[in-house]
Amino acid sequence: MTMVARDYLHLVGYLLPTVITGYGVVLPEHGICGVNELTVGFGSAVAGAALTYVAGVRSALRRRGCPPPRAGWRRPVWLARQAGRPRGLCGAALARIMVRETAGANAATVAIARVEPHERVVELGCGGGHAVALVAAELTTGTVVGFDVSAGMVRLARRRNRSAIARGVAHVAQGDARRIDLPDASVDCVLATHTVYFWPELDGVGREIVRVLRPGGRLVLGLADPEEMRSQFPESVYTLRAPAAIEMVLADAGLVEGGIETRVVDGHRLHWVMMRKAHAGP
Repeated sequence: MTMVARDYLHLVGYLLPTVITGYGVVLPEHGICGVNELTVGFGSAVAGAALTYVAGVRSALRRRGCPPPRAGWRRPVWLARQAGRPRGLCGAALARIMVRETAGANAATVAIARVEPHERVVELGCGGGHAVALVAAELTTGTVVGFDVSAGMVRLARRRNRSAIARGVAHVAQGDARRIDLPDASVDCVLATHTVYFWPELDGVGREIVRVLRPGGRLVLGLADPEEMRSQFPESVYTLRAPAAIEMVLADAGLVEGGIETRVVDGHRLHWVMMRKAHAGP
């Protein structure tokens, strides 16, 4: 049983004011600044409390299984907006939680894509860079480029992939799925996981994907089951579509239907829409 965003809310509510009050008010007022026994001790105490909290919650979840209230918890609008574009202190904390929560889904997307070592791969909405790292590990002469609208996520992904970036295997940049900063017909595979909800103009994104894909290039798009999400995520922020509806819009944009795969990952039902760009005619 894995922890989800709700499980971390109390911890974030404790950590942020405690750290800000301690390092920003109490310690400076007593002339205690810089790195010394007291500042390190305070930080260690806070970190120990955080680790104890996480360990306790994880242990409780293992013992009691999946309680009914978790499935029905509805994310507030402010939190949903942060999920779409994390920013500020709250966004930085949420970003790290999201990296853990989406790790299984990202790994499944990369496995389904079956990336070849020579391919050029793009991930739209790369988040903390987990999938970028997995793809980079599979490449020899190929490259992977991750785009995300959040500057904070881009910084996080770059730190995670600094070795692959230094080798020239990976690149991470801030960018919008509606305007992919790459040449026409230059990409073998486009990946996206848990980002389609934030694409209200799906047809426009679809046309942009068609533009950058080479003939025969493929799209692997992962998303949670919209019916499971409907009771938990505000539709004023999340655009929820059935996989078949997504497939139809992308087909109108110029992609060829390739099928839908469904798996259960970390206790959640996920779908992958798989499509290709048609080969040029004779």
